[in-house]
Amino acid sequence: MTVPVAYLYGFPYLQSNGGTHMRRYLLRLGDKSTAGGVVLEGAENCTHHGIPITFIGAQVWCEGCKSNGYIESVGPHHPATMLGKQQALEGDICICKCSPPPVFHASQASAFHNWEDEWGEMGYSASLAALQDMQRAPYDEQFTLTDSTGRALSKVRYRVLSDSAVVASGVTDSEGRTVRISTETSRRVEVEIIVGR
Repeated sequence: MTVPVAYLYGFPYLQSNGGTHMRRYLLRLGDKSTAGGVVLEGAENCTHHGIPITFIGAQVWCEGCKSNGYIESVGPHHPATMLGKQQALEGDICICKCSPPPVFHASQASAFHNWEDEWGEMGYSASLAALQDMQRAPYDEQFTLTDSTGRALSKVRYRVLSDSAVVASGVTDSEGRTVRISTETSRRVEVEIIVGR
């Protein structure tokens, strides 16, 4: 059975058995951002399948802008600390030179924080249902880069520009896909393949 997953303020939530809940997976050492950034720090004393769990403020190397950065908290977090450091979750961002900030994705799908109707206590809304009513549907696109024969260009560096500003950059996946690019309004974009370097 497939459970429908939707996104609320950029975070996945599920509706099943008459209820609604949100899950955000824990980030670990080595997890990546949408710009190819890599988490460099984790709590050695707190691991998931032998890999250290990372935390808010952990160091990151961003491949997209070639700079050091750190993990910043975005959206709801349960108070969960490791030696005084708040656990980082999927959907948190990298503060680096990139604009907009890249978003982190978890490399595992079994350790998570879960929410049901604690929204009011967290200052978001009385319930997740009320948040759903307020949700705006952003424009959301992903591009597949191919050569002239239609073959996917995998592991190719690219950047996406809008009004001459870089809005995303990274390396295509094994199927030639870029990261997903979400905006609140319709925008014209250009995709550039970066050769050399």
